[in-house]
Amino acid sequence: MAERLRSSGSTPAPGRGRWLRSLLALLLMVGLAIPLLHHGTAGAGDGRSTLKPGDGLLQPPGMQPQPVRRRDLYRSLEPIPPALAAAPRIRLGVHLENAYNLSIPDQTFMADGWYWLEWPEAVQQRIEAEKIDSDQLVEVVNNIVGYDFNVEADNPEPLERPDGSHYQLFRFSGSFYIDDLNLRRSPFNQLSLPLLFETRPQSFAVDGATPVLLVPEENRDGLVGAYAAIKGYQEMGVNIQAVIHSYSTDFGDRSTHDFGMTELRIFYRIPWFTAFLQWVMPLLIVMVVVFLAPSLEGSLGELRLAIPSTALLTLVVMQQTYQAELPPLPYLTFLDILYGYCYFISIALFVLFVWGTNVHTAAETDPAPVAAAATRQRIDRADRRFQVISLIGLAVVVVVGFLL
Repeated sequence: MAERLRSSGSTPAPGRGRWLRSLLALLLMVGLAIPLLHHGTAGAGDGRSTLKPGDGLLQPPGMQPQPVRRRDLYRSLEPIPPALAAAPRIRLGVHLENAYNLSIPDQTFMADGWYWLEWPEAVQQRIEAEKIDSDQLVEVVNNIVGYDFNVEADNPEPLERPDGSHYQLFRFSGSFYIDDLNLRRSPFNQLSLPLLFETRPQSFAVDGATPVLLVPEENRDGLVGAYAAIKGYQEMGVNIQAVIHSYSTDFGDRSTHDFGMTELRIFYRIPWFTAFLQWVMPLLIVMVVVFLAPSLEGSLGELRLAIPSTALLTLVVMQQTYQAELPPLPYLTFLDILYGYCYFISIALFVLFVWGTNVHTAAETDPAPVAAAATRQRIDRADRRFQVISLIGLAVVVVVGFLL
């Protein structure tokens, strides 16, 4: 009988042995398949293609993305470099009358207003020699809907002023792209709506033989009209400056790629208190319930377990609602970091309550009342430590997340 017991204790059950052998065989097959698949994918990059006409594939096997070696650059033109000090200048004035239909997810807005150009006789002679229309002197490069962009000259021909300069006023309207959308501190971020005016003729290139600069006029008052306010945002100010736009391409003629530009930006911000009430306050209300949950008695196991799971579902819905107001971002915003920390705290609280419920249930079956009391004290100490550590962690995350 003893030998039979020893024999049965040292020999694994047949069902368990089959299960282990099947699992090991599956892991071995997966381990062999991964190198084979990787070898097949790597071998497709040898430059030989077995494609035939009509296969319908636009990209041959093995084509790999290459790094972008150069991008467009923008550098300030203030002060003007000595090499360009003698270059003629077109002076630009702007009055943005309306700004509306702001779409943060699409990074677009619509605007209309006025801009005017003033240029010297030297530029006028080149305009006449090259037969350049006055509405082709400058383009708004961040316009995104060409057929919906409208520019109308106020006069059929430019006006000649007593000092010999020439002047033309234009009315414009269209949809524009927001190039610099930094939402790292959202919802407390600053928003800038740009209008980028750039010289159009190739002969006006700054790095060409006959450069022409585009600079803002000296009087910079009245850049924004009465209807440039965006609903839900507070206007912070406006800025206009001259820059040089260096294209990363030579447009196929192997010559010039630097052009004068004047950049107008209007800055907005959601009021801090409004952003707090709209986005941060609901999150804090949910987390107050989470932070207070450990104060419940350890005997209320079902109630305690329901709180973090309900909080997690609420947080998911709230974050999805918030992210619907933003475009896809390659980084986390300030509010995303808060949500991430709240997720972690809710999951950790659920784990703590599972442990506490199991320990409390086991203690109820213990006939010794001293052991049951000690178990309750142990659960209470763990709950208090969790509350203190989680609150300190929240303060650290708020400070670090806002400074990132």
